[in-house]
Amino acid sequence: MKILLTCGDFKIGGVQKSLMEVIKLINENFNSEITILVNNNTGEWKTYVPENVIIHELPNHIKGPQFTRKSFYNDIKNLSSIREVINFIKISFVGFKNYKKKRLLYWEAIKYNNRSIIDEEYDLAISYNGGIDIWNQLVVDSIISKKKICWIHGRIENLLLNKQYENKYLNKFDEIVVVSENLKKNVYKHFDSLPKVKVIPNIINEQDIITKSRKSNIAVNYNITNFVSIGRIDTNKNYSLGVQSLKILANKGYKFIWYIVGEGNRKEELMELIHKENMEQYIVLTGNLENPYFLIREADVLLHFALSEGYGLVLAESIILNTIVLSVNYEGVNEVITNDNQGIIVSYNPNNIALNIEDIIKKPKSNLKDERINTFLSNKEAYHQIISLINKAIHS
Repeated sequence: MKILLTCGDFKIGGVQKSLMEVIKLINENFNSEITILVNNNTGEWKTYVPENVIIHELPNHIKGPQFTRKSFYNDIKNLSSIREVINFIKISFVGFKNYKKKRLLYWEAIKYNNRSIIDEEYDLAISYNGGIDIWNQLVVDSIISKKKICWIHGRIENLLLNKQYENKYLNKFDEIVVVSENLKKNVYKHFDSLPKVKVIPNIINEQDIITKSRKSNIAVNYNITNFVSIGRIDTNKNYSLGVQSLKILANKGYKFIWYIVGEGNRKEELMELIHKENMEQYIVLTGNLENPYFLIREADVLLHFALSEGYGLVLAESIILNTIVLSVNYEGVNEVITNDNQGIIVSYNPNNIALNIEDIIKKPKSNLKDERINTFLSNKEAYHQIISLINKAIHS
């Protein structure tokens, strides 16, 4: 049996982490040849790819064009034919500011010459980062497979390129999978005519998380309060709200360190804000950590300020490690935590956030975790759901 899965790259991220668990599950339960199709064959998670898995990288003329002023000459250099150059130049002058729309136009122009990106036929092809960039289009148009599944991890409004266009492609998949009930509602809000959408939570390897949390990889000062946030430094993670909130506590004289684990396209902007607010002594940007679990376990509170999430995997991981979670009230957060011993849900107001954090850190440090109960419910059912999904796909 041959199975293909797609992913943008192997950088540290929730989708990549989840993909590794799915590949591990397939290896353990099916006699299969697994291929991963990526945009860039780089990233920290690549070392976790099993040796028996084949990795294919998209050809430059498909992955390359980004349609920005800075990338213009590199984009042209990566194209493989005069026809592609002509299409690229035409689309470059279209008035769309959104490069994703230009990517769609470019794909429409070249797809007939890219009917088979890989010269193989698969039993199952999974657009595992479904909805991102043009992956759904690639899997539908250019991967030869008996069955095809779209797996969506993020809210549709954050992924959507063109509603009518995306709807056409989504309807061509045999199955559509989302990672939470809230995400299912979100999909139907935008595409109410889709066939049944299946909810399968991300696999959370509880024992692996606990084991890794015991491996020290960063110095922690236990004499002060330690906060941690995990996630890409981008607009959605909303770290500027955290800076505003913790500035209030700093002004009150509280001593703390806030560790932000991740990289992203808003890192310089965040660093400028930290400098502007004189918060350098309170905030540490660690960059990417392959193992963030030690820091999550040792932190007093995990802070989460995201504008939206497909699920909120890091919140569940924090609950496993018995770390207090304070999260803003993004849509769907109640699927992961509730306002009880699992965590605290707050509004997007800096004063409200600061007040709730202050209530937590006023307690004696030794009591912060003692009164907590690990109420995480194992999602072993996800294993059975994925096995059932694959069996159905290959035997129907």
